[in-house]
Amino acid sequence: KKLAKYILCKLEQDAADRACDPLTDPGTIEQVLPENPGAVWDSHFPPERQENYVYRIGNLTLLEASINRAVGAGAYADKCGAYATSAYALTQALVEMAPEEWSPEHVQQRQRKMAARAHHIWRSDFETGQ
Repeated sequence: KKLAKYILCKLEQDAADRACDPLTDPGTIEQVLPENPGAVWDSHFPPERQENYVYRIGNLTLLEASINRAVGAGAYADKCGAYATSAYALTQALVEMAPEEWSPEHVQQRQRKMAARAHHIWRSDFETGQ
């Protein structure tokens, strides 16, 4: 969880252009597809594939603790409305990216975007072979 929060905070800091210290930021890690999803998730994430997506960075986001408690393991449509009220830019972006449903394709698409942002954040300016 510490590594995930570190990565999410650095991505948030880059996306929002504001400080987000993983040690002091009060945000919690939200799993869009919950750890223990109910049957409402089965149409987009068949039960046999759910564990393949739950812990992917593309399925994780920062969320205020009070909002996280309120959304719990609810349906994506309910979570999406709450995400729109979050102060976290990465979380608000979920609403724009997937306004109606959350699927394996959305996890993969978001993960690719996050990887591109991570490459920008942690790129090395040294040249190899010298």
